[in-house]
Amino acid sequence: MALCGLVGAQPARTLIGRQRSPLVLATSLGSAATLFGIVQTPGLSHFFGCTPLGPVAWAGVAAAVGTAAAGPRFLPPLNRIATPTPTPRAAG
Repeated sequence: MALCGLVGAQPARTLIGRQRSPLVLATSLGSAATLFGIVQTPGLSHFFGCTPLGPVAWAGVAAAVGTAAAGPRFLPPLNRIATPTPTPRAAG
């Protein structure tokens, strides 16, 4: 589950950054389909040391990928709030 969330987050972020590129769309969807196929196919998943996931686990993966994709929209404002602005020092 963690592997799918981690591997799925990068193509999702790339897709958001380049929404209008058909090549990026095709590559991201192909990557997701390949990941799903490897994890869900019994012989392949065993070869890679994975266990096929159920619907609840895939929902968790989707939530992790969605959070990773949407996070940068909300984190920069939080970073500005959490980081104090340095005060200028007086000369002399």
